[in-house]
Amino acid sequence: MRVSHFVVILCSMVLAVQAAAKAKISKSQLESLADTAARKGAINEALRYYGQLVFQYPSQLAYWKRSQLYHRQKKYDKEIYDLQKAVDLDPKFHKGHVEMGKLNLVTGNCEKATENFVSALKLKPKDKISSEKLPVSQQCSNAIQSAEQSATQERWEESKHFLTEAMKIAYNSNKLLLKRAEINFALADYQSVLVDTRSVLKMDKNDLESLHLRGLSYYRMGDHDVALAHYKEGLRSDPEHSKIKKSYNILKNLIRTTNAAKNSQDDGDYAEAAEKYEKAIHIDPTNYENICQLYIRKCEALHKSGDWEAGVEACTKAITYNEDDIYAWMQRGEAKIRGEQYDDAIRDFTKATEIDEHSQEAKDALHKAQLELKKSQRKNYYKILGVSNNANEKEIKRAFRKAALKWHPDKHKGEEAQKIAEKEFREINEANEILSDAEKRGRFDRGEDVEVPQQQQQQWNNGFGNFEFHFN
Repeated sequence: MRVSHFVVILCSMVLAVQAAAKAKISKSQLESLADTAARKGAINEALRYYGQLVFQYPSQLAYWKRSQLYHRQKKYDKEIYDLQKAVDLDPKFHKGHVEMGKLNLVTGNCEKATENFVSALKLKPKDKISSEKLPVSQQCSNAIQSAEQSATQERWEESKHFLTEAMKIAYNSNKLLLKRAEINFALADYQSVLVDTRSVLKMDKNDLESLHLRGLSYYRMGDHDVALAHYKEGLRSDPEHSKIKKSYNILKNLIRTTNAAKNSQDDGDYAEAAEKYEKAIHIDPTNYENICQLYIRKCEALHKSGDWEAGVEACTKAITYNEDDIYAWMQRGEAKIRGEQYDDAIRDFTKATEIDEHSQEAKDALHKAQLELKKSQRKNYYKILGVSNNANEKEIKRAFRKAALKWHPDKHKGEEAQKIAEKEFREINEANEILSDAEKRGRFDRGEDVEVPQQQQQQWNNGFGNFEFHFN
């Protein structure tokens, strides 16, 4: 029985004594008032009178009658308390042993139930109910012990199996429901945690352990707002509940740090964003699901900052936490494309399509990587002119003039130097021919083959085009 129930019972006893002392009601009067209220269905009134009765004139019968009222209210902890008091006052109270055994059995106190049925059979060896229930209680008790032993060795699936078997017998046990919820949490089966804890809270809305476990499950599933709502509800009931308070502070800190990282990333400060994501990773090292997502975000920030190698490393860490996370593979592929590791990028995007064969995003990324590989195996006109892939017309023209001035054969002396200059000059002209033509540049960017007309090639070979230079 929980401490809170003892406190309630003790308080009710004190109030009963005060009321009885004031009213100076006799035992027979209290019994009559209590029995009459019970017959009328005024259960709370009857409980008040029985409370006075058991405090002033404790008896096996008074405790037994009050236990029956608690049973009608489904207050099983209080019912067991009164049944125990009844058999303590009268150890030969056979029915009290039997009823207490039945109640302990369905509420998951199977070892105690076994003791109750053994005591009942000592009083009446031929008692049919106890004879039938004793082996059932022993089976339940053995299943619970096996579940506890398996849990100690972290054999979670096995432990869950034994608990589920016990709960087929102890079908009204919050204690076993909560234990199974804890095992489901260890198995990362958060939906099952929510199902079991909801059942507990239906029977006891003030069960803070269940409320905390629900909050943790929503947190692990990434639903931080719902997790915070559960923590706040628990703290309203008990502001100093250590577990809920700790979980609440961790989540608040994590949300604050992650939001700061996102803001830095939105502002284009990718290096700072990566640092803040790293800080967020260390806030809760037990939440592997969240750490995986933070490493993916850090990976994206790093490769966008230009540090693609560090980005690949961050995504690889994400994959170690969850190798089935499609976005970890895709972000690592993006980082490898930035590092021109096209073959490796194709392998990562292929893995992503295997994880989710219906993902169009993964298919598009794979096609992009294959296109970049194809483009890498031919002349890169952007590199030849020394401009970026998104250079505008003026930038291309300026780069062409600068490169052409540098490599014009008239500026180079000696046969070997002129051969090199002629080759470079032809490539510069070819790059300019493609990139300064919007249609040809578009085809080149799409990975299509773009050929320079033979006449133009011949012109470059013979007269170096129509580009005019004036040297001092």
